[in-house]
Amino acid sequence: MKFINRGRTESFRVTGYTAKGKQIRKNFSTMAEATVHQQGLESEYLGLPKQDGELVSTRLSKQQIAEAELAFHQLAGRPLLPAIRFYVENFREPSVRVALSEALNQFLESKKASNSRPDTVRSLEYKVGAFVAKHGEKSVCDVNPD
Repeated sequence: MKFINRGRTESFRVTGYTAKGKQIRKNFSTMAEATVHQQGLESEYLGLPKQDGELVSTRLSKQQIAEAELAFHQLAGRPLLPAIRFYVENFREPSVRVALSEALNQFLESKKASNSRPDTVRSLEYKVGAFVAKHGEKSVCDVNPD
C-alpha cells in the first residue's frame, strides 16, 4: 500500500497478520522491496518451502546480478570467494596497453624483418587481420575467449 509518511516522503507499507495472529506492519522505500517482502510473508504463511530462484532484495545493479550469475555458472559448483581471492592476489594491470591493430602491425613487421616467406606474412595478415578488423580497438590484454 502506497502512502506518505510523517517525513512527507513516499513509502510502501506491507500490513497483515501471521498464521499465529501476530500483526505485521513494515514500511519500504520502494514498491519492489515491499513486493519481495510481501511474497516472502505469503510463502511463509502458506508453509511453502524456500526455493532456488526466490526473489530477494539486493543493492546490486542488473549488470552486477548478471555478472554474478555468469560467475557462478562458470565456477560450476565451486565456491566464489576462493576464486575472487585468487584473482585479487594474482591479477596485475598490464604495464603497456597495445591496441590489437597496432599489435598486428608490429607482428607483421617483425615477420618481414625476420625474412619470413611472403606467403606466410600474407596468410597471417589475412587470418589475423579478419579478427583485428572486428576487434581492432580493443587492447590485447582485453581479449578473452568470451
